[in-house]
This record gives sequence, structure tokens and C-alpha cells, in this order.
Amino acid sequence: MAMTLEELLDKYPVDRAKIQEHKERMLAEMEAYDQRESQEVPRPGKARLDE
Repeated sequence: MAMTLEELLDKYPVDRAKIQEHKERMLAEMEAYDQRESQEVPRPGKARLDE
């Protein structure tokens, strides 16, 4: 038989503080990645190498 949402949450409680901490950490990692990517020097493409 299927569980209701309340039964599911009673059986597997959710720690909202842990979820919020994880979300903030993941967002910070994504921002750091974007900053690193935007700072990379563009490599010459195949057309430029042929010249």
C-alpha cells in the first residue's frame, strides 16, 4: 500500500538545515566553476591553426 507524504516524512525525517547548507555549498561551487571558466584563455580553433 502506498504511503502518504506524512507517513513518509515520519519514517524518513528531513533535516531542512542540512538541505539548506548543501544547497549553499553547491551554489558556491557552481559560481566558482563559472568564474574559472570565464577566466580561461580561449584556445585557437582549427581554422586559426591552419593559417
